Amino acid sequence: MYRFGRVDAFRAARPTLFHSFSLFANQRRAVRTQRLICALLLTGLLGPASSSTAHADSPATRGFADCNFNGIDDADEITQGTATDCDGNQTPDECAVYETPAPLGFLIPADLRVPPDPFTAGTTTHDFLVADTGLILDLDVTINITHSFVSDLKISLQHNAVTVILSDSNGGGGSGFIDTVFDDEATDPISTGSAPFTGSFQPQEPLAAFNDMDPAGTWTLIVEDQFTGDTGTLHDWSLDFQIRGAVTNDCQPNGTPDSCEPDCDTDGLPDDCDTCTDTDSDGFGNSGFDTSGCTGPDPDNCPDLFNPDQDDADSNGVGDACQVIITQVDSISTVSTLLLTLILLCFGIRRLRTGRIPLNFASTPAKSFARESLPGNHKP
Repeated sequence: MYRFGRVDAFRAARPTLFHSFSLFANQRRAVRTQRLICALLLTGLLGPASSSTAHADSPATRGFADCNFNGIDDADEITQGTATDCDGNQTPDECAVYETPAPLGFLIPADLRVPPDPFTAGTTTHDFLVADTGLILDLDVTINITHSFVSDLKISLQHNAVTVILSDSNGGGGSGFIDTVFDDEATDPISTGSAPFTGSFQPQEPLAAFNDMDPAGTWTLIVEDQFTGDTGTLHDWSLDFQIRGAVTNDCQPNGTPDSCEPDCDTDGLPDDCDTCTDTDSDGFGNSGFDTSGCTGPDPDNCPDLFNPDQDDADSNGVGDACQVIITQVDSISTVSTLLLTLILLCFGIRRLRTGRIPLNFASTPAKSFARESLPGNHKP
């Protein structure tokens, strides 16, 4: 009889238990929904959270780009600060300012006596000015020299205070260098050849010493006759470059494209060449810069905002256009208030989740109901 009484009491209490659990489950779902809404709102204000998942511009998805051949992804170099990217095109500046490698060649007539004085040893030099700019990837040099005893000669090339010996005391009593090409990639060293050295030879010192230089500037061929008694002629010589494009937009010129030079008014003309540095393009130049080419006679009193009238009601040197902007800064407080409200909302949801907000049930608690329904549990 007692066993059946306990079963009856449990059956009677079961609807109340299920009702209590159902209310609790519904509240948990509501908390989760509110937390999701809060997270979405905060994400919209503060930006998406970081993730370790590969994204669209990661090396894994965009492919490996290494324009300077140093084994490091170009975008990683820019992100890590080991390479600059002044124009924001995701290519390091050392590559971005140059185009596809292209040939650049010059045939340079000379017809100079070697040595200058036929009765003494001496040195013949010939200068050539290159105007093109870029980045040297490779250089070959060709010479045509006739001489009665070619091993008397020491031949060098000089540029930007760097001197490379092409040949020194080679060829014995031969008659000269005829269409001799000095090429680092050649198979035979010049020291193993014989006069007149027609063909391609490795120079005595590598021409790679000029790699990564700008070809612009003076190149000097130096032919030194180290002994008396023999003479000859430097007929011509040539420079054959492989360069990575050429910088054509270089107003200084300094070998750096204008797009990568400081340009405070963003008009495409570097500050060093700009006769009117005018950020807001109102005709009045920025203070501290060359304003000789500007329309307005005085420095701009509000250089970041277009204000051709230059109004300054209180004569404090700051244009009225800039002072109006300052009075509007208080509107930022609205965004701050919204953000604070969302944060407080999230803390409120946390309190509900931890059970500090009481749950009210309309029916009698199941545990008490079960006890009162059991035989022998009634108090007199």
